[in-house]
Amino acid sequence: MISKQELNDELRTQWKAQQDKYGTPIVFFANKVGFSKTTIRRWISGEFNFSIGSAQVVQAYLNK
Repeated sequence: MISKQELNDELRTQWKAQQDKYGTPIVFFANKVGFSKTTIRRWISGEFNFSIGSAQVVQAYLNK
């Protein structure tokens, strides 16, 4: 089973790839996944990791 850290690292990589490809604004992404843009900015910078449940919400959006 994947650890919380590994899942968050993988999702950050997916986010950065999507950002490079589409230029999705952080505020749009934050609204879609249900978190504030400040929370998303802190997560992207690696200040903290989402719980498994919250990370799965982000993963569901990124894998659409």
